[in-house]
Amino acid sequence: MEKSNFWNDACRGGAIIGLVMAVSNVAEQAMLLKGGIGMYGLVIVEWLALAGVFIWLLYRFTRKRAALYAPEEGFSFGQGFGFIVVMSLLSGLIAGAAGYFYRHVAIGYDVYTERYIDSVNGLLSEVPVPAATVDAYELLFEQLRSTPEPSIFAAIASSMFWYVVAGGLIGLVIAGVISRAPRPFDTEGGN
Repeated sequence: MEKSNFWNDACRGGAIIGLVMAVSNVAEQAMLLKGGIGMYGLVIVEWLALAGVFIWLLYRFTRKRAALYAPEEGFSFGQGFGFIVVMSLLSGLIAGAAGYFYRHVAIGYDVYTERYIDSVNGLLSEVPVPAATVDAYELLFEQLRSTPEPSIFAAIASSMFWYVVAGGLIGLVIAGVISRAPRPFDTEGGN
């Protein structure tokens, strides 16, 4: 099997993961804006399922990349980890851009903020909240309303950072599992 270009494989895997995460991110935000305990529960279930999908896709693409290397060459921990970090970086870029587009262009940031606050208020009305924390929530809501709209660069950079952190932590395990030492004397036709 011939090795393909590292960047082609990493970008292809990162783009696929990024698209899956972008669709999920937009769906999560839409569910959160609907409000209610049921929607928040659904978001938690979806988030857990998505975490599993994220891990599985990172593993699958890295394992596929490792299979391109002959047993004589091996596949080092560094090769696997670097591949995962690059995929995570690109997936964070795509998911961040999609999230920004949804929050700032499709809905509008002010509308998004108000709908989010209304959603949390609706949730707080369904759950008993101590009186001492009501003032803290009101202060938090006022801070949310007065916070300036983040730039597209800040939104995407934040997404990329957190995807690299998550992918890096998961990648430590995946790269360790997938790595294999070179076996220069392990030939298929030899004795």
